[in-house]
Amino acid sequence: MAKRTGIDEHLTIGDPPSVDDLRQLEADGFRSVVDLRADEEGPLRPDQEALQARGMGLSYHHLPLSPEERDFRRLDEARELLTAARKPCYLHGGEVDLARALILIGRGIDEDWSGQEALARGRAEGLEVRQEGLRRVVEDYVDLRRGPEREGQPPFRSSARQRKARPTGDASEDELKVTEEEGGGREG
Repeated sequence: MAKRTGIDEHLTIGDPPSVDDLRQLEADGFRSVVDLRADEEGPLRPDQEALQARGMGLSYHHLPLSPEERDFRRLDEARELLTAARKPCYLHGGEVDLARALILIGRGIDEDWSGQEALARGRAEGLEVRQEGLRRVVEDYVDLRRGPEREGQPPFRSSARQRKARPTGDASEDELKVTEEEGGGREG
C-alpha cells in the first residue's frame, strides 16, 4: 500500500499508486488522481495508471513536473489543475517532496506567507521539503505570487480567502527567469 498523508478533507498526497492502491482510493471515496511524475517511476507508468484509474471511475490528470521546475507557468497550471480536480483528490509525484512542495506553494499563497515561512510551517506540520533545489523553488514561487491576486493567477483552492490588495515589491516573473538563467539555473 502506498504511503498517504491527508492534507485536509479534499486532498491527500502520497507515493505513486499500484492497481490495488487505486482500488483502495476508489473504495475510500476519492474522485480524482493527479500525477506529477516527470518520468515513469512507480508501480505503473502514467498511461497504465490513467487507464486503470479511469476504468474505476476516477478522474486522472497527468502534469509532469521536474523536482526543480523553474517554469512558473507550469506551476500555475498545476495549481489550476488541483483547484479544478474533483474532490477528494489524491496527489502524487515520483517523489513525495514534489507533492509537498506544491501543497506548501498553494498554502503560502493562500495564507500570504513568505516562501521561507511556508517551508517552516511545512516542517512543523510534517510536510518538510527535503531537496534543496525544490525548497528554492517554493521560496521563489511563493514570494513572487503572494499578495494580491494577479491577473490570470487562480487561488490554490476554491475556498481561498480574499485579501486586501497591497504592493509586494517582488521582481516580475520575467525578471526572476532572467536571474535564474544568468545565475546558472538547473543544468540540462
